[in-house]
Amino acid sequence: MVLLRRSILPKVSIVIGLLFFGLLVLVSHQFGSTDSIKDIKLHLQSINLNSDSVSSKKKIKLFNYLQEDIESLNTVSVDEFLHGNVLTKKLFDTFFDIVIENQLYYPLQRRMSLNDNGKPTIDNVFFKKDPNEILSEDFLLNMFEFPEDFINDLKIKHLNIIDSLPKNYKPKFYSGSGYAIVGGGKYSWYSLIAVKCLRNAGAQLPVEIILPTKDDYNSLICDTLLPELNAKCVNMENIFNKKTLDKMKISGYQLKSLALLASSFKDVFLMDSDSYVVNNPENLFKSSLYKEKHMLSWPDFWRRTISPKFYEIAGINVTTEPIRHLNDIFTDINIMKLEDKENFDLFYDLNFHDRQGTLMDWSSESGQLLINKDVHFNTLLLAFYYNKDGPFGYHPLLSQGGAGEGDKETFIAAAHVLNKPFYQVYKKSDGAFGFYNHFDTWEHGAIVQYDPIKDWDNVGLIKNQIKNDIKKQGTNFKYDYSKYFIDELTASKSKPLFYHCHDPKFDPFSISERKLMFIRDSENKVTNKRRRILGHDFPRNQVDLELSLWNIANDYLCDKKLSFSIFNDKNIESFCENFMPEQLEFLEKSNFLITENYDESKFEENLSGSTDIFEEDDTKKESNEEKEESN
Repeated sequence: MVLLRRSILPKVSIVIGLLFFGLLVLVSHQFGSTDSIKDIKLHLQSINLNSDSVSSKKKIKLFNYLQEDIESLNTVSVDEFLHGNVLTKKLFDTFFDIVIENQLYYPLQRRMSLNDNGKPTIDNVFFKKDPNEILSEDFLLNMFEFPEDFINDLKIKHLNIIDSLPKNYKPKFYSGSGYAIVGGGKYSWYSLIAVKCLRNAGAQLPVEIILPTKDDYNSLICDTLLPELNAKCVNMENIFNKKTLDKMKISGYQLKSLALLASSFKDVFLMDSDSYVVNNPENLFKSSLYKEKHMLSWPDFWRRTISPKFYEIAGINVTTEPIRHLNDIFTDINIMKLEDKENFDLFYDLNFHDRQGTLMDWSSESGQLLINKDVHFNTLLLAFYYNKDGPFGYHPLLSQGGAGEGDKETFIAAAHVLNKPFYQVYKKSDGAFGFYNHFDTWEHGAIVQYDPIKDWDNVGLIKNQIKNDIKKQGTNFKYDYSKYFIDELTASKSKPLFYHCHDPKFDPFSISERKLMFIRDSENKVTNKRRRILGHDFPRNQVDLELSLWNIANDYLCDKKLSFSIFNDKNIESFCENFMPEQLEFLEKSNFLITENYDESKFEENLSGSTDIFEEDDTKKESNEEKEESN
């Protein structure tokens, strides 16, 4: 028997050796010819195809070993989830482990240098906003070069993540409807302001401020001020395993994908802490649009610049025929005559994102997102994966240096990959309320986002207008995207919902120190004349946001004299005595004047933030007096 076993051992070793060599050859096809065997072995280890794969492979399916615990998992209450139930921690720990096991092996070198904020330096930013520009497959492929080893590595990892997602699972530990905002540090102040704005606009649903760490807990905000507003702090370290969180090193805008999983609401409205409502958004939760689509997103200013390589990595087949133009999915594609060009070449002459299998234009802005977790739980898990490997991988894939590269495309991309429904607002966001910076460059101060329900009604009117024009004009009809989907979707025909005040954020001391509320002259020098940073369009909103923001600050800082740690180094007494009274007086007087003279048709002028309204009013009075005298 001993001799027999000894004779078998060499043969077994040969077989094992051949199998391993065959595996190396198979995987090597995923690499370029310059990759060494050492690289391939390391890659195999990174995706758990090593000698320990038998034990680790159990984790590749999220519910392989949790299936027997599903009934127990379904008994977990919302309160138990928020306080760190062992079963929900195990659920997310398992998925996070899978994400870590499948993390990016070839990070993009072009994104490895970081700026002062710890974010990747975008070496070449693209501002693509012209609807008439052709963003073809050729153009998109030349925006950013993705190495073959990067692509092949992600093909394997992406498939592993997709295979790990639970099938037809609806978490029972999420319940009800509400808002989620990421807080922590100075963002807890911004979050508090955002909650006050919700209440001032009439919104009543509860709010959860998601804190990344226990160190972000602030007694004044969490225990005193938020409970008065039907809001509370939720600590990620209670919900998820702290060791796992530390291992993943999630930070910055990556936190939003984690906050969506940490929020206890089934229907959750994620808002950036600097995104303030100007009209009550709560009719969205019960709208037929949301009940049909289960996810509402908002557009950015820019065209979609996702790399064709992303679709290759995700295993999505992109056809060669156009099925729409930009986001017009309603007009007959044959009437558009997109291929009506001499020597037409699909690769060069057609928008890549007009083709089936791709996401349609425009790009997305993630300052606000309403989502149903019953339908989109897997979407959120996949979006988390995209963000975990985002800065050096998926963010460049999804934007390629397009303005605003970051988490903004990850949620809608995840929904698309999983073939889940969503609706993105057609009315493009407006960059409004601008100011001149110290470099004499014009910057917008806020992004205005509009009501999806009103937007869908407007799109319905446009669809009918196109049909009628085709019927009337017959063969003379000439398709013009801008005529219908830009010229007809104006600010005056839409309903503002959010002002995403990203620059300047509402830090009253910073705004006053930078003198942003004062008009600059032709030489970019600060004058002593005040202006409204947030423009003159508020009469059609439920609140005058700018006046409301300063009233909130005055209430907390000056009237109640509350002490916020982020303002400990500020002379609050001097600020309240010298600056605040003049600021409030200006805003109250300008509120009256603007309301009295408001003309909704002058929406571009109303969205401006640098006019001297009192001088304009004096000019109007002088003009009227001259007319009266001449008569």
